[in-house]
Amino acid sequence: MKKFTLVSLAMMASASCFAQTTLWNGEDKNSGLWDRCNPTTVDNPLKEGVNTSDKCAKFTITGNDWEHGDIVLDLKSLYGEGGLDMTKSKRLSIMVKKSHASNVKIELSAGANTYTKRIASWCDGGDKWQKLVFDFTTNCDFEGKGNPTELAIYPGIEDGQESSQEIYVDNIVLEDIPTVNGGSI
Repeated sequence: MKKFTLVSLAMMASASCFAQTTLWNGEDKNSGLWDRCNPTTVDNPLKEGVNTSDKCAKFTITGNDWEHGDIVLDLKSLYGEGGLDMTKSKRLSIMVKKSHASNVKIELSAGANTYTKRIASWCDGGDKWQKLVFDFTTNCDFEGKGNPTELAIYPGIEDGQESSQEIYVDNIVLEDIPTVNGGSI
């Protein structure tokens, strides 16, 4: 009985240490995406590997600029006028499926006249799902200007790649940073 209690307590502690909040996924949220690059919720084209969900977002990029190279999640429409509170969790993960390898940039902002925080992660391409992790631990001081109200995802087109690419995105998750003795890893 003591072992069962100890194991149960360890599992509850582990779950609380690695809490996650799903910001958006194709399964149960079809709102919050701006019309930029015409995102649609579609059936998952590859239900294997790290993403076996039924639905996801699909959009087409035709460049690297803000009008033709990204989709935006309106955090105010999902989390109210105050935006997304990231004071405790400063790590985002996103499932991305694209044919060509490139950096995928994430941009958090509270509007054009406040601030922008960016970070990138490498996507291997290969037309398979890949979980990308973006750590804003050292890049998430919003200088008292409020919580992020917009999350832009720039999949990027590298030199020599096709100028029009279909991109799939799913499971945008806010995660706690893993810690050891109270310090982030």
